[in-house]
Amino acid sequence: MQLGVWVAAHFKRLRILSHEDPVSLTLPLLYISGTQWFLLFARDSAQQIVCCFLICLTCQPLTFQQELLGKLLIGDTDTIVGCYKLLATLRCLCGWITTTFKDWFELKVLAQSNQ
Repeated sequence: MQLGVWVAAHFKRLRILSHEDPVSLTLPLLYISGTQWFLLFARDSAQQIVCCFLICLTCQPLTFQQELLGKLLIGDTDTIVGCYKLLATLRCLCGWITTTFKDWFELKVLAQSNQ
């Protein structure tokens, strides 16, 4: 539930900063349960959330205006192989932050503040 609340708050802040409603960017999310790490994606929309929410296997409508997509196991901290999978995924996420997210942020937020 905490991740869902954070997503709603983060998208609300991005809407304020970018003057976009809904925000056009899909965000990756990390969810850790014990030793297992999961990757989810959140997308802002004007409709109600349809989500296979983190722990539950049943889909539940929530009152946020975002959608949580997927729950991909990206590795674990039990094994060396699981740790290497995590490292590879985290490197990919760092690449996304320094390219896609940075470009979007510069165009939608920083360009807006310079006007």
